[in-house]
Amino acid sequence: MSQTTALKPLVSVKDESLDTNLQGKLHLSIQSGQGSLVWALFSPGDTKYLALESFSYAKAGEEQVLAQLKTAPWFANVTSASLALVSDKITLVPEPLFDEKAKATYGNFIFASAENQTVLSAKVRSAGCFAVFALSQEKEKLYRSFFPAIKIMHAAMPLLESVLTNDKNESSEKAYLSIRPKSMELVFTKNGTLLYYNTFSHTTSEDVIYYLLFALEQLKLNPETIALQLMGVVEKNDAVYSIIHKYVRNVSFMPRTNRFEFSYRFSELPEHAFYTLYTQYLCA
Repeated sequence: MSQTTALKPLVSVKDESLDTNLQGKLHLSIQSGQGSLVWALFSPGDTKYLALESFSYAKAGEEQVLAQLKTAPWFANVTSASLALVSDKITLVPEPLFDEKAKATYGNFIFASAENQTVLSAKVRSAGCFAVFALSQEKEKLYRSFFPAIKIMHAAMPLLESVLTNDKNESSEKAYLSIRPKSMELVFTKNGTLLYYNTFSHTTSEDVIYYLLFALEQLKLNPETIALQLMGVVEKNDAVYSIIHKYVRNVSFMPRTNRFEFSYRFSELPEHAFYTLYTQYLCA
């Protein structure tokens, strides 16, 4: 009987304590969508991140990644887990207007309805709204079988919760751009409240700057003065960064959240690269 070859991670960091000390409860945060999966292992008792890996997968490969995780010696200590969906199937509904019974209607109005699709909702506390989002029933079944009590959210939620909490005492406009291989999320805040959120698909750096400048124009914000922080798959030597900096003067990278501790191994990673994964625990 042939043995399935393990999928190799694109990025892998792991604290050595996982090989010797398997005491204590652990939380597993997973972000998945658009052909990629990244997970991080968090120790709530120590408020510390211990490991992270990212994978690129085909449709069948997602199940294989989860199967590999179950064989890890530390998996027996995972007592809670969360899944953040990376997709454009999301809309935000202000809390006073939200009706749980109408969530499917909200979703179908914004993103096309599909057979075998589940529409979920979750409160974004700091934004005073509910996120309404969708996933396939197949994906939901896969993750429920992997960890029955897993909390499912949209990847926008940890992004919004974190930046709005950070900006609660701000008295100006701020902008955030989270870049993924196939999509981008834009967030604008004003006086510590949510001004704008949207997600876009992109294939070129020109797509990224187009949507960014379009949003700035619609909100009547000045690209010469607004502070923009970047996170995700972007570096200073990228074409994306170069074109952004050409039009937006005040650009910086999002620092890693200071709410948690990190194994020294995480210093091998750019601080801004997995920002929303690190803050996912805030929504779990």
